[in-house]
Amino acid sequence: MFLVTMATYSQEKKEEGKNYNGWFFICNSKKSGDEHYYQAFKKNYVWLKTVFKKPKKRIVEKHTVKGSLVLYKFDCDKREIGIKSSGYLTKSGVVGINQQVFAKMEIPFPDTMQLFYLNYFCNNIKNK
Repeated sequence: MFLVTMATYSQEKKEEGKNYNGWFFICNSKKSGDEHYYQAFKKNYVWLKTVFKKPKKRIVEKHTVKGSLVLYKFDCDKREIGIKSSGYLTKSGVVGINQQVFAKMEIPFPDTMQLFYLNYFCNNIKNK
């Protein structure tokens, strides 16, 4: 009986590549349980959204943050990634917005989410 209760309480299992309200599911973080999504913007640019499993209180402007939203630029040939715009998702909308005129392109460090995103984009999104 306990196992049945646990199964009905857990969130639905999301399918990689499936569209959920305009955002394509990438994966759940094994470590944090956060959900990662993407939305194509234009050639070599993709919005990446992270929905936190547990909202974070007051990390930006005294808001409870439900996730983050980042516009990345990718260069698969040079194996570089850059951030064009970013912000935090709250009940009130996007706050803590940081926008750059040009995305500073960098080679991501090993074992980071940026390297994961670069590989995911180059292997799964670029040629769609």
